[in-house]
Amino acid sequence: MDYKKIEVKVNKLIDQFAIKSLPIDVIDIAKKLGISVKSQKLKSNVSGLLVIENNKPTIGFNSNHPNVRQRFTIAHEIGHYILHREAMKLFIEKTFPYSHTEKYSVAVYRKDKNDPNTNNPVLEKEANAFAAALLIPEDFVKEELTKFDFDLSDVENISLIKLSEKFDVSLQAMSFRLANLGLFQLQ
Repeated sequence: MDYKKIEVKVNKLIDQFAIKSLPIDVIDIAKKLGISVKSQKLKSNVSGLLVIENNKPTIGFNSNHPNVRQRFTIAHEIGHYILHREAMKLFIEKTFPYSHTEKYSVAVYRKDKNDPNTNNPVLEKEANAFAAALLIPEDFVKEELTKFDFDLSDVENISLIKLSEKFDVSLQAMSFRLANLGLFQLQ
């Protein structure tokens, strides 16, 4: 999928739910989409999962992970739901052609990037791009950058830390998002 299309889908979602403030409330978005969100005690290398059973989606996230990781995981799973739900359904129909499609059950896991069992890397990259765009929308970032005297070249990353805190995301997620938007160069 074209990453510009992902940005468009995220912007439509932000407009649809009239999101105007930071940090983005991903649990509220999930609920508005009809997705249940549950805290789970998962293995340390599993961040979260999306399960669709009887056409009812549920996102489980690892209760042992830091808040910023939990938020990214929920946004990532929302990305799978919006971007890949039909592909998941088609997979089930092809794999289990005699099953009743209204009751398909499938789970997509968000694992540690070093885990060799991680699902399709293309789908994972798309879900990550969706999560970054949802948690750190381009227009919101540009607006925040005009409000404050952010020095993105600061070697101590004070400005970057403040920006990350405002969006309630990790420093790494903010750095990658700013770099992907062409607003910051990774060292």
